[in-house]
Amino acid sequence: MRTLIPIILIILALGLMLLLSPILAAAPPSTPTAPQPLSVLAPMGLGEWTKQASHTNANLYAVQFLDDLVGFAAGENGVLLRTSDGGDTWSHLDAGTDATIRTMHFFDAQHGWVAGDTGLLSFTSDGGATWLVENLLFPGDLHALSFITPDNGWVAGDSGALYHYDGRDWSQVQISTQLDIYALAFITDQIGWAAGEDGVILRTIDGGETWSIQTLGGTDVFYSLAFADD
Repeated sequence: MRTLIPIILIILALGLMLLLSPILAAAPPSTPTAPQPLSVLAPMGLGEWTKQASHTNANLYAVQFLDDLVGFAAGENGVLLRTSDGGDTWSHLDAGTDATIRTMHFFDAQHGWVAGDTGLLSFTSDGGATWLVENLLFPGDLHALSFITPDNGWVAGDSGALYHYDGRDWSQVQISTQLDIYALAFITDQIGWAAGEDGVILRTIDGGETWSIQTLGGTDVFYSLAFADD
């Protein structure tokens, strides 16, 4: 009886292999998936979003709509997109750079700023057809833009870098942190906030002349700021 058990097990194993062989043979070989264009999500109603094709494989980091129809999106490799039909279709604009665009601020369909990696900071007055490049002599990345008016703006980035625009020139402003700043929000021309790495939050009440650190007791990174009022 003991000699029969190994023989029976061998027969069962061979039978199982015969049963599985058609299934294994029918399985198609795996093929790598081609990268798909990223999609832009658009709200369709309360709690409802729908995908809209961006027709780019680049990661997108910034989006801004001026009204129900005209909007911009930007991201990796200097990709800058524009829509004039509420996001149904997007066209590529030449941002004049291969650097990643991290943030942007358009005042209207013609005038706007973009900022990003390796100190990228550029302005257009013709809807993105041409760009005026600002050289801040800053080698780091710029992450946030905030404007009260076209002649009063701010840009911030790595290592606590903060610059103010007075309508003609950009000038550096010293703040009491070396942490990366990822978000800016000015509520009035006097009151503004900055936030970023390791939970740092700064506030000014004198138009950016001085900044005080606000303590929340956490170390989470803040990437965005928004206020309903002051």
